[in-house]
Amino acid sequence: MLINLILMSFIVGSLGTGLGALIVLPFKPKNDGRFLYGFSSGFMLLVVMFDLIPSGVKISNMVVVISGIALGAVFVYAFHKILDRAYTHKNKIKISETGILLFVAIALHNFPEGVAIGAGFEMELRFALFISAVMAAHNIPEGMAMGISLYLGGEKKWKIIFYGMIAGIPTCIGALAGNLIAHIDQHFIGLGLGFASGAMLYVCLSELIPYSKRLSGSKFYISFTIGLIIGQIVLILCKNLI
Repeated sequence: MLINLILMSFIVGSLGTGLGALIVLPFKPKNDGRFLYGFSSGFMLLVVMFDLIPSGVKISNMVVVISGIALGAVFVYAFHKILDRAYTHKNKIKISETGILLFVAIALHNFPEGVAIGAGFEMELRFALFISAVMAAHNIPEGMAMGISLYLGGEKKWKIIFYGMIAGIPTCIGALAGNLIAHIDQHFIGLGLGFASGAMLYVCLSELIPYSKRLSGSKFYISFTIGLIIGQIVLILCKNLI
């Protein structure tokens, strides 16, 4: 049971994000990056609004989730300000600021989702499988967005894949924690999912979407809409097949 949990959380977290980072490597970053940014931002925004937040509310309540969203957004905003200062004084930093923010946001939101998977294995297997499937699906475009940011920042290809897999490790840690303390206060999981949602919303709304619009102009709406549609299809398939 525990081995299956570790294997599933590893596939969902590390392999999902790593695969997303791997997918972008054959593309031409300056040209294809325009589509990938719009697609990834649309996909992630839909998953946050129609999966992470509703799941958090279902587990706990609206007040807890909104509090988590606020805390997550404030945390990433503060980290963003620290990065701004670093970039002001160190112009030779290779990794793009957006890539770093995405790495942090992905790692942050993977832990509470891992907790939900681990707890679900003890309490409600169907919910655990649903969260696992949705996480695996939306970790791929998250890895794509992070990968293209690091690619544009001049990082080596092997490092991009490595960062993608490292960002998924908190999923395994969270799954083990959730399994060991399966009867944990449900508000903790709801707060964690809210925190993750706030972190991803901040990165999407303040970084990915504005940057994609600057790159693509009016074409941004096409890739963004495709991301929304694919994200909705994935959610529907997960809900109906699991």
